[in-house]
Amino acid sequence: MSAFSAGLMALVLTPALEAGPDRTPTPSVRDHPKETPTTAPSPPDLRGTWRFELVVVTHARVPVLGTTMVESRTLFRTVVSGSVQEPIIDAVACQIQVEPSRAIAETTVPQPFVDAIPPKHTPAILTQTNGRWQFHADMHPQPLGYDPSVSGGTLPRAADDPGVTDLEGDGRPGGTIHLDAPLFGRIDIYVAQNAHTVLDGTWTGADEWSGQATVSAFGQRTIGASNRLFLANADISVDQESSRFQWSRVPEGTTCAALRDGVGIR
Repeated sequence: MSAFSAGLMALVLTPALEAGPDRTPTPSVRDHPKETPTTAPSPPDLRGTWRFELVVVTHARVPVLGTTMVESRTLFRTVVSGSVQEPIIDAVACQIQVEPSRAIAETTVPQPFVDAIPPKHTPAILTQTNGRWQFHADMHPQPLGYDPSVSGGTLPRAADDPGVTDLEGDGRPGGTIHLDAPLFGRIDIYVAQNAHTVLDGTWTGADEWSGQATVSAFGQRTIGASNRLFLANADISVDQESSRFQWSRVPEGTTCAALRDGVGIR
C-alpha cells in the first residue's frame, strides 16, 4: 500500500547578534520544523461475499474434431475476510461452463468434478497508484487429477503413471469430463491438469468490477477415454489478452446453489 505524508516548514526568524567570542545564540524551538504524523489512505472495503467469475480463453486444436476457440467460465463463491488493509480471499468453485466458438462438440464439466476442486485461500494485495487502487491476487498452482509430489512435478501421460489420482472418487483416473460429439455420442474423457492464474485489476470500491486474468502456467493431458479415438491431447494455447474476471457483490450467506440457480453465469 502506498503511503503519503504532508510536511509544514516553519519560518525561522533569527535575531541580529553582536559579534564577540562570548556571545552565542539562544536555541529556539522554531529552529526546527514541526513533524507532521504520516498518514496513509485506507483502501475501499473489499470484505463480504462476492460472485467471482473467471473466464479463461484458449485456442484448441482438437484431434478428430478440428480447431476452435474455447471460453472456460468458472463461477466461484468468494468470501473476503481479514482487515481492510490486508484482505483474505476464500473462493469455492461452484460451476464450470465450457463454451466453444464452433459447435463441433458439447463439453460438460460434471458437478462432482467442480466440487472436488480444492478451495482457494490467498491474500488480496491492494496498492494505491495515481489515486487508484490496484488489485492483485495470486491464485497459486492448481493440480487436478494427479499429485505432483508423487509424479515428480510433471503431468502424467497415461492413467497408470505415478501420481495419478481419482479426483471425484468415481473410480476413473484423473478428472472426468463429458464430451458429446456428433456421430459418437457421449464420451468420457479423463484428464490431468495444472493451471496457475494471477488476477490484476483496478477497484474503485464499486459492487461490480473486473480485471485481467493471466494464466502464467497451464498444462492438460488426456490420460484416458471411453472411446480410444479420443485418447489424444489437444494443442492448447491461452489467449492472455482475452482472459478476464469479474466480481459482483452478493448478499451475505449467498450459497453456491443460489449463485447457480439465481445469479448464474452470464
